[in-house]
Amino acid sequence: MPAHDYDRGTVPALDFPLELVRCPQCAGGLAVDADLLRCSTCGHGYPVLAGMPCLLPRPHDVIGNWCARLGEFVANNEDTRTRLLADIAALPPSSPSRARLGNLQRRLGEHRERIVAALAPLGVVPTLRVAPEPVGVPGEGSITAYYHQIHRDWGWDADGSEENTRAIELVREAAADRPLGTTIVLGAGACRLASDAHRTCMATTTLAVDIAPLPMAIGCRVLAGERVTMLEFPLAPPDAHHACVERELASASPGLPGFYQLFADGLDPPCPAGVFDTVITAWFIDQVPTDLTTLLPTIATLLRAGGRWINHGPLIYHPNHTSIRHRYARDEVRDLIAAAGFAFVNERVDRLLFMQSPACTQGRTESVWTFVAEPAQGSRQATALTPEPSWLADPHAPIPRWSGLSGYAPPHPLFARVLGLLDGQRTARDIADILIDQHNVPSHAALAGVQTCVAEMWRATHP
Repeated sequence: MPAHDYDRGTVPALDFPLELVRCPQCAGGLAVDADLLRCSTCGHGYPVLAGMPCLLPRPHDVIGNWCARLGEFVANNEDTRTRLLADIAALPPSSPSRARLGNLQRRLGEHRERIVAALAPLGVVPTLRVAPEPVGVPGEGSITAYYHQIHRDWGWDADGSEENTRAIELVREAAADRPLGTTIVLGAGACRLASDAHRTCMATTTLAVDIAPLPMAIGCRVLAGERVTMLEFPLAPPDAHHACVERELASASPGLPGFYQLFADGLDPPCPAGVFDTVITAWFIDQVPTDLTTLLPTIATLLRAGGRWINHGPLIYHPNHTSIRHRYARDEVRDLIAAAGFAFVNERVDRLLFMQSPACTQGRTESVWTFVAEPAQGSRQATALTPEPSWLADPHAPIPRWSGLSGYAPPHPLFARVLGLLDGQRTARDIADILIDQHNVPSHAALAGVQTCVAEMWRATHP
């Protein structure tokens, strides 16, 4: 796919809190640059897809993979429709199954068209795969991964499902009438729980983070007030009539001020340290990390002093994704969380219906663990926000070489250059001039780049 085939909306008017995100390549600050968000430090650009920034280290590769997945979906859809035609032709004219199979064959064609149309605003079009599918979370290797969750989020309520209602009740009870404030939701999917929490739990700003394009695209349209019609194909319908169900996906409360969607890696969100009052994980900690212990420092880093982590979901590990060693039981997780510097505030376990479509004869129940954990008093997380020195903001003040720099590993060549120029006497302006003269760094970006690098070095070495 050509690099320019992204959403061509009016990005300069982008309504997004850029102070809450950073460049995923070098942690530099981001600014609107024509139809991209561009890093002021390393110069990398990131597309904005239907109003949602795509802050992934290699966004072109990821979007190309989405296009290949869509191409595979289209091909598989056509193959299924062809096989259904053959099945229909083999049945006697009087067979009652002909009507069901004929309806499925027709509706699958509509399904393909609607999926393709839903992804078009993201610049995702069907293409042939030219590179192997990257290794990822099992079950996420198709463009329609989590398609049924989209219907659960925005369609099943009309037929009496209470899954969404029960989930937000438990999260709201865990929040205990304390405002969520500035919030990030990791693995937000189609954004029903994330948006319900934003609306009912007094969040001021919410970043809903995910990497799955179809749920995010549908959630974006629904939350903008659009009524989106999609087709559900229940795995075990009670009768032929429910083999394909047309559903109108809609939100009862669209247009949420302060609610934003972001394409990013939930295991490594491109955000500054200590900027969120609340981190929410829902059906995430057992599914996405290969080892939960690698996620805990990320959550701790995202939280500001006095912040909290709200989790909602079971512990059901995929055997092909999580080794036996890392399939932690609830008591082990509790100990790991405590060892990471958190203290439990409250917790409960409820046996809940999960993915029980009103048009399906099967579903499942899960033991869902809802808890709140906060950085323990005196922990690294509780004291993360220390006063920053004035020379970080003053481009004419000498920058000292502090002791923590000896073990600092620069994440990008520009950081390494700046680190090498820190001699205890030079100012940010001095270093910027050197970078302009000797390293061809653009003059309009040099000073801001130096200050960003130095600030990130300070924060990384002052836990």
